[in-house]
Amino acid sequence: MGGSTIRPKKFQAPALSKRPKRNLKNVRATNRKHVALGLKASTHDRGTDKSRRTGTRLRRLTQEIYFADITQWSDGKAEKFLRSHEVLPGKKEKLHCWECDSVLEKSNKASSSSGNDVVDVLQCPRCRTKGRHALELKNASLSYTPFWSSMSRGYSPQYALWLRVLFAVSVKVPKDSILHMVQDAKHSLSEKLLDRWVNECFFVLAYMESKEQEKVQFQDEIVELDGSKVCSHKKTSQPTHLKRRRRTKSSNTIVKPPLPGRFARNQAARGDKRPMVHHGRMLYVKGRGSRKVVMVTMRPRTTQKGAPSPPEDATTVRKALQRHVDAKSCVSATDSAKALTATCRKFGLPNAPARHCIDEMSPTVELNQSDMTKQQQKTLTKASKVLKRPAALKRKQSFLIVGGDNSAESEISRAKGQMRRTNMLGRISPRNAQVQQFAVKRLLEKPGLMPLVTAFAEYRRDRKNQMGIQPGHAFQIDKDNTWLP
Repeated sequence: MGGSTIRPKKFQAPALSKRPKRNLKNVRATNRKHVALGLKASTHDRGTDKSRRTGTRLRRLTQEIYFADITQWSDGKAEKFLRSHEVLPGKKEKLHCWECDSVLEKSNKASSSSGNDVVDVLQCPRCRTKGRHALELKNASLSYTPFWSSMSRGYSPQYALWLRVLFAVSVKVPKDSILHMVQDAKHSLSEKLLDRWVNECFFVLAYMESKEQEKVQFQDEIVELDGSKVCSHKKTSQPTHLKRRRRTKSSNTIVKPPLPGRFARNQAARGDKRPMVHHGRMLYVKGRGSRKVVMVTMRPRTTQKGAPSPPEDATTVRKALQRHVDAKSCVSATDSAKALTATCRKFGLPNAPARHCIDEMSPTVELNQSDMTKQQQKTLTKASKVLKRPAALKRKQSFLIVGGDNSAESEISRAKGQMRRTNMLGRISPRNAQVQQFAVKRLLEKPGLMPLVTAFAEYRRDRKNQMGIQPGHAFQIDKDNTWLP
C-alpha cells in the first residue's frame, strides 16, 4: 500500500467542530433584506438632522475662558472664580453634621497638634467621639472640595494649578500629557497629586451623568440593549506562588506512585487554567428615536482563561427595564442572549433579536400584532407612516422591523474609543472601571471647562448636608457609591 500513511494521533489535525458551517451567502441576504424593503433602523437621519446629534465635537467647542488666560491667573483670582461658581463655599454658609444633621457650631478651641485657626474649626453640639470629645470638622471652609484632604496634610491649596488640570481634563488630554502642560517654573505637580485630581474629575463627571440618566424614560420607541466590559484581570484570590507544590500526606507504602510527566508538571505550575475576572461590565440601553442612552452597572464575572466574555445578567436587565423602559409602549431589539430575550418576554416587550453566532447583525424580524399591546402597535404604526425613513413595515397581522443592537454597540464603541484616546482602556483599576465609563460619556456629551466646574459645584451642593457622607468620604468610590445605578 503506497502513498500516504496514517499519522500518529498527536500530530493529526484537530477534529472539526460539530457546529454547522455559516452560509455567508444567506447571512448577507438576511442582513440586507431591509434595504430592499426600504426599512431603516430609525426614522431620524443623524447626518442631516443636526438637532438629533448627541455630543459636541471638540474642534467646534467654544469656551468662555482659554487655557492661556488661566496660566496667568494667581491663586487669589482662581479662588475668587471658584467661589463665584460655588465650587468653594461662601463665607456665611452653614454646614450640618453627617451623623445627626445638627448645624455645626464654632469650636471653643483649636487642636494644638493641628494648629488650625479657631474660625476654621467647627464642632457638633450633640455628637461625641470615643474619647467623649466633641465631633470636630477641621478646615471647614474647604470641606467637600478637592483641597480638603491636602489641607489635612499641612499643604496650602493650589487653586490656579488645579484649574489648569481641570481645563486639560475637560478637553480630553491624556493623563501623562497633563503633567507636561500645567507645570512651570513656579508651579510643580507630583504624579500622585495629579492622579488624585484627575480621578476626582472623573468621579464628579460620572456623578453628574448618572444623576441625569436617572430621569431618562423610554416611551413609544424601539429600545436596544447590549452589554460590555472594559478590562479583565487575573483572579487575585488564587495563590500568588503558582510554582509551589501543595503538601501531601506521606505514604506508608514502599512503592511510590509515578510522578507526572514534565509537560504536565510545567503546565500546572504555569497556571494555564487560572480564571479571569471581567471588570467594568455595563448594560447599555439606547432608544433608536430619542438617541438617549442609559448605563446600568453589572457585577464582575469570572470565566476561564480564553473563554468569551460573560453574557448579561437577568437581574441587571430586569432592573434597567423597570426603571427606564415603558414596557406597554416600547419594542425591544437585542442580540440572542438568554438573559435579554427571556427578560423582554417576561415584561411583555416584543423582541427583534439578531443571532450574532451566525453573523446576523441587522435581520428583518416579523412581529405579530397579536403579541402586542395597543400602544406598541401604535408605536410601530407611527414609525411605518414616515415616508423618507420608515422604521417599520405594516402588514395585515404583523410588523416588519430591523432587528439587532447595532445602535447600542456603536455607543459602546464610541465610549471605548474615547477611553482609548485618553489611555484608560485596559489600564484602569477595577475599582474605577465603571466610574470612568460614565465620565467618558459625560465628556463626549458636554466637553469644556464650565461643565466640569458645574459638576464639582453640584456634587458639593448635594453632599455637604447629606447624612452619612463625611468630608473624608467625598470623591471616593469605595465609600460614596450609592449613586451608581
